[in-house]
Amino acid sequence: MASPASADPKRRTDEEVMKHSITAKGALDHGELERAVGRRVQRIARLLKRFPDDATFLHVVGEELGGTHRHARISLALSLPSRTLACHDEGKHLDEVVREAFDELERLVRREKERLRAEREQERAAARARERLLARLEKGGQGAELPVERFDAISAELPELERFVHREIRLLEAAGDIAWREVDPRDIVDQVVARALERFAERPRAVDLGTWLQTLAARALRAEVDRLRVLRRRAVRIEEDIPETPPEEEVNELGDEILDFYQPDEDLRMEDVLPALGIPTPEEAERTVEFEKALFAALAALPRSWREAFLLRALEEAPVEDVAAVLERDPEEVEREAELARAFLVARLRSAGLVP
Repeated sequence: MASPASADPKRRTDEEVMKHSITAKGALDHGELERAVGRRVQRIARLLKRFPDDATFLHVVGEELGGTHRHARISLALSLPSRTLACHDEGKHLDEVVREAFDELERLVRREKERLRAEREQERAAARARERLLARLEKGGQGAELPVERFDAISAELPELERFVHREIRLLEAAGDIAWREVDPRDIVDQVVARALERFAERPRAVDLGTWLQTLAARALRAEVDRLRVLRRRAVRIEEDIPETPPEEEVNELGDEILDFYQPDEDLRMEDVLPALGIPTPEEAERTVEFEKALFAALAALPRSWREAFLLRALEEAPVEDVAAVLERDPEEVEREAELARAFLVARLRSAGLVP
């Protein structure tokens, strides 16, 4: 037997009742099922209060199964504009089964809301990036000459390029290759965009555009690091100062200084790195300052070639052929360096007692 919920607008606003149906099968009493799920439906409704009233619908199906050991089964299917979320549970006691099923549905709803929020932010970031790119081109007198296809292609990749450059600069800062805030990420992105526009027709067609842009950025950063190193050496000779030589062990002592410029939510997320290392991410992973600092310091301590291979292969998920082409290395070498980086990071985190 199924019963649709009332869709009265006032009641929906005041009591946060959402559109749903409840179906009882077998020997399960419909009234008992309705009482068991009533408050949990309201909790789901509160999670979805920003969705349009007619855009969501929850199907609840309960069944009492017979046999030697009688038990209850609950199936939930929540229809959203983006997708349908489904889960089920079964056990001896109806209240426990309902609680477990709805707890899982709430987790799925929160995860879907986070995904949609990130998707909207990515769309906004792409629009902002497109405006910034157009402003750069108009400032340089290139806007009118640039083909629309080339403009659209590069502007679509700009948010990821900016994220990549921010992350690489922070790693270079942590490794001591550059001083904090010595390199402006906007300058590097501008260089990469200018070079990409000039050499767009020359890029390898088999290589993904985003991977190619990130490789141009890595090369621009290497050139900037080399330029700054030369300037520092000249300054040392002139001023007879002590050279700045931060060894790898100094990375481990950076402590809170790393966190001054490290923003994990924007550039390097634990949930992105752990799967790439083969380490399972807990369902409700609690970030600790200790873990974030250790992970960031370990990445900074990697040899540059290892870090490039690992980040492009494991985090950016670029095909090995693309990475090999843009880094001008053999695919076997890329895979070897990415695996060496992964093993090094896991060993460092395990030695610190931060992963199993």
